[in-house]
Formats: sequence, C-alpha cells, structure tokens
Amino acid sequence: TRVLAGRGFSVDAVDPAELDPAVAALPAVTHWRATAQDFLKSPRGVYDLLVNDMKMDAAASAAVTAGCAGLLAPAGLAVMTFKLRPKKWTAQIREGLAVLSGPFEVAAVKQLFHNRSEVTVALRRR
Repeated sequence: TRVLAGRGFSVDAVDPAELDPAVAALPAVTHWRATAQDFLKSPRGVYDLLVNDMKMDAAASAAVTAGCAGLLAPAGLAVMTFKLRPKKWTAQIREGLAVLSGPFEVAAVKQLFHNRSEVTVALRRR
C-alpha cells in the first residue's frame, strides 16, 4: 500500500487489521477494514491493479483473487503472492494457478530470491 501510494496510485487497502498509522495517513490511501470476501459483497468501483499478499493457502488465496477479477478494468492487472507450505511446493503452485486460469492469463510466475517460501504471480484479466 505504501509503495503504490508513493508512486502516485490511489489505493483502496482492504485489510481486517489496522494499517500502520503512517500508511493510513497517506492521502491516496482509503482503508476498508474488512476481509476481501466481505469487501466483495459490496464492491466500490473498478480497478486497474489488484494486489493480493494474503497469508493463506495458495489455492484459497487464488480463489479470492479470482473472485475479484470482475472488479478489474478490461486491461486490468493483478499481482499476488502464493504463501507456500513447507512441502509439495510445485503441487501448491499448480493448484493456485488452476484456480486463476479461468478469469486470468498468467503473465509470469517468479520466486523472488529474498523469500524462498513465496511465489509471485503476475496476471492479466481475460
């Protein structure tokens, strides 16, 4: 949220927890204190970018992201992180990607060097 707002984006941050006070005070940030699932019950607009960094099972997190696809503009992009459990990483990644394959085209999957237990996925809305 901080990085996106700092780069000139208006950010709707959906998080059931409090945001860091310095981030919450940024003029480009609106905090919706809710789960993503509750936020989806009454959407508030169309977005150019969706970012999901939720700490949950990869397939479950992918299902939430897939549910948000209708909130994206026609050329909308999504970036999400799969939080991987210690074993069977490939299976977890395949399961998450299978969930995303309906509403999204997968543009890239990358394991970032600094965090070996996560995979970042870049998506384009179909």
